[in-house]
Amino acid sequence: IGGSARLRDAAFDEPAGTRFSRAWYPSIDIHAELRPFASVDGVERGFFIRTAFFHSVGLRSRGADNEVVHTTFFGLSFDSGLLLAIERDWEVGFQVGIGVDHFGLGDTAMLVPSAAYGSLRPGLRGRVRLIQELLTLELNVNYRWVFERGQLSAAFGSRGESHGVDASLILGGAVDVGFSWGITAEFVTVVHQFNGGDEPPEWVEASGGRDIGLRFGARIGIALW
Repeated sequence: IGGSARLRDAAFDEPAGTRFSRAWYPSIDIHAELRPFASVDGVERGFFIRTAFFHSVGLRSRGADNEVVHTTFFGLSFDSGLLLAIERDWEVGFQVGIGVDHFGLGDTAMLVPSAAYGSLRPGLRGRVRLIQELLTLELNVNYRWVFERGQLSAAFGSRGESHGVDASLILGGAVDVGFSWGITAEFVTVVHQFNGGDEPPEWVEASGGRDIGLRFGARIGIALW
């Protein structure tokens, strides 16, 4: 369990200059990873299952009329994959996951609508033990195929596509007594294309946009061997 400082910056090409930016709001983070075959000597030793949950704390924004708007963010993800040892202290592998990121902006008129990104997330994972398990460095890179956009589709056009990528760097470690820790830096971006829809958009017909997020966090936990 831990906490993060997050940033979100979203912009759409119509109406001209439509943009939402919210810098460095806090969130509570919960992570869990299971390696059910860690004690086996075969390839299956590197099989893993992970989940993560994030929720904003005390987040507020201002609407188009400068009124304070209750704002929420939460994210939930699951992934599984396989790490293969290529050297004594080096592991590389792949992962496939699914997740949702929701940014709710209440009912007050805002410059951008609420967004809910549901996505499939195939990617690569690499891990190196710098000082055995006491100090490790991990890199994750994922492609995001977005199959759900929430209110963005109703606002700007239900047809079109959205694609994204995310990358995270984690410095962490664990000790035999059962203590673990980690420091994370993460970048996420989603690029949108809108091509109208069967119904007129609720806001205005847009052709594209992008959503960028940054996260810096720290966590402590329990490591069971």
